[in-house]
This record gives sequence, structure tokens and C-alpha cells, in this order.
Amino acid sequence: MIIACHHITKEFIDKTILSDITFHLEKGDRAAIVGVNGAGKTTLLRIMAGELEADSGSVTLSSGAKLGYLAQDQGLDASNTIYEEALEAKREIIEMEEQLSRYESEMESVKGNALGELIESYSSLLHRFEMMDGYAYKGEIVGVLRGLGFGDDEFDKQISTLSGGQKTRVALARLLLRKPDVI
Repeated sequence: MIIACHHITKEFIDKTILSDITFHLEKGDRAAIVGVNGAGKTTLLRIMAGELEADSGSVTLSSGAKLGYLAQDQGLDASNTIYEEALEAKREIIEMEEQLSRYESEMESVKGNALGELIESYSSLLHRFEMMDGYAYKGEIVGVLRGLGFGDDEFDKQISTLSGGQKTRVALARLLLRKPDVI
């Protein structure tokens, strides 16, 4: 079991949006949530993602699983390029890379115990960076963007110039680059 929803109920003011929703998904399952406008599809996804609390019921994710979903409001920065938006999914790795660079610069001027402590901090951060495939993130971004139909010549296009479908593909790229176990 990757995710299970048990007896999810949600009301807004005096209107029941979700009532006793129960299901589970196993690894490899594919599911669709289908319904008319206002049926509660987004509400259910937001509850599953932990963005909204159910009035009753529970959501259980298997150990280590993460849930991702592509929201209607994709939260893209219109002034960014396609590539810059994809980079945001790797913000933690980028910050680690920047810190490693700062450590390397500091090592040139530090001596004695301070150098030993700096090397220890550097080694620990470098290990984390490597475990998160830090050296491969740029290639991964290019691969995902190409896989979603963007040509290399489009990576520098500003989000504000994209169609709705292109914006959705950029948001999907960010989601995939975060590597959720359940989409």
C-alpha cells in the first residue's frame, strides 16, 4: 500500500463536500479522480497532500512515500524562465552546492582546529549532496524538460509568454523533479 484514505469527510459551512471516502492505492496502481465542478476533487487531493485537514477520517502514506499533485494554481513565477522554474525543484541541492563553494573558499584562509572543523562540515555536506545526486541535477532537469516536449531553445522562454498547456508542463516538470512516490 502506497496511500490509503479511510472514511474522509469534509464540510464547508453547511455543505458536505466529501462523505466517507475510502480507498487505497498499491504500488503501480493508476487512478483518476473524476467529477463535476465542486464535487470535491481538489479538496480530496489537498487533504491527501496534507494541505487541508479532513473533518474526520485519515490518510496513511507508506513509510518514505511522498505525495505530489499538480494544482490548478501552479504557483509559477511569471518573470522566471522555463529552466529557472525547473531549477526551483532542486533548491535544496543548489543551496548545498553554494554552501560547499563557500566552504572551499574559506578553507584557503583557515588553519588549525578551525580548518579541521570546516573540513568535517564540508565532508558531511558533500556526502548529503552526493546522496541526493547533486552532481546530476542539471542533466536531470534538461532530461525532464525535453521529455515533456520542450526543446533546448525554449528553456530561456519566460513563463509569462507561455500558453496554459505549456505552463502546466512546467509545473509538471517541477513536480517530477521533486520525485514524489505518488502522483
